[in-house]
Amino acid sequence: MFAAIVSLCMIVSLLPTMAFAEAGVQDSGIVTSESGLCERHTQHDENCGYTEGTAEIPCSHERDESCGGLTDPEACNHTHDEACGFVPATA
Repeated sequence: MFAAIVSLCMIVSLLPTMAFAEAGVQDSGIVTSESGLCERHTQHDENCGYTEGTAEIPCSHERDESCGGLTDPEACNHTHDEACGFVPATA
C-alpha cells in the first residue's frame, strides 16, 4: 500500500504545472510595464523624477611628472574636476 502511494506521488510530480509571475517587478516592489513607466502614471514628466541615463565621459588627464604617475600609473594623484572633463555614467 505504501509503495502504491509513493509511486502515485512520483507520477503526480511529473504532471505539467503552471507558474504565474508579474512582469516588470523591480527591487522596490513597484510594478512597471515594458515601457519603464510605473503603474501610477502613463508618461514621464518633471513630477515623476525620471531622468534618462547618460554615458560616461572619460577623463582627458594625461599622466606626467606633475601628477606622479609618469612611471607608475598607480601613483597618479589626479582627482577628477572640471578641467579633465570626466562625467560618470548615470542610470
